[in-house]
Parts: sequence; structure tokens; C-alpha cells
Amino acid sequence: MKINYARKAIELSKSEAKKAEVYGSEMYKALLDAKKSFPDFTISVKSAPIKHDGFKGLNRAFMHDYIENHDDDDHNTMKEFNTLCGLDEKGNKKSFAAVASYGELRMWFLNRYPELHDMQSSIDTIMKRVKEEQAKKELQHNLYR
Repeated sequence: MKINYARKAIELSKSEAKKAEVYGSEMYKALLDAKKSFPDFTISVKSAPIKHDGFKGLNRAFMHDYIENHDDDDHNTMKEFNTLCGLDEKGNKKSFAAVASYGELRMWFLNRYPELHDMQSSIDTIMKRVKEEQAKKELQHNLYR
């Protein structure tokens, strides 16, 4: 548990919050004590940063469709994509071709379309706020049951 004077908050980790849910537990008593000492402070649950792939679902089919909708008139990006996938210019599989790994293809695609990073960043920011609000509601609900 941490007392954050700048935010006027009593901050708990997720595991501490879970322990504080148990009536009479040491963490429950410690939280009540902290709340008595700082009655105007809010209680917040700090979750560890989630390490996830923000581009889940970014497969070859998605890349193909995205390029199709955002390519130039000469289809230069689609030609590069096909080359990396071992396809000819029409999208047919070549009889023998070197193929980029998924990781290489993904790196090329995200480099080519950096706006996808901004879109994912906006989603991450919104979801972080929503998760914090939800955790606060759950903690308050559990403390005042």
C-alpha cells in the first residue's frame, strides 16, 4: 500500500486489493487504518502494466485488406506485400520463392502504416482509463458491502 500525497490517494496493488476484500484480514485492517488517517483520500488500485500485443488479429488477411484500401494508384505497396509473401504481382503463389517471416512482414507493414500505432495508442489510453474506473468501482463495492 502506498500513500500518494500528490494525488491524494491510497494506492493498492491488485493483490493487495484482493487481500483487502477479506473481512478482518491484515490488509483489510491496514486499509481501514489508512482510510481513518486520510479520510479525504481516494482509494485506487494500481495494476501492473499489461504486456500485450496491441495488434492482436494483425494477420496476413488483415494486412492484405488494409493495403487494398490504402494503396496508391499503381499498387506499389501491394506489389511489395506480394513479394514478401512469395506471391506474384497478381497474388498467385510462385512455384519457388523466398518468403518473409510473419515477424518481418508485420514489421514492414507497421513501418509502412505508422498511423496504426496512433490508433492503437488511442485505444490503449481509453481502455486504461476504463479499467482504472472499473477497478475503483469494484473496490468501493467490495469495501462497502
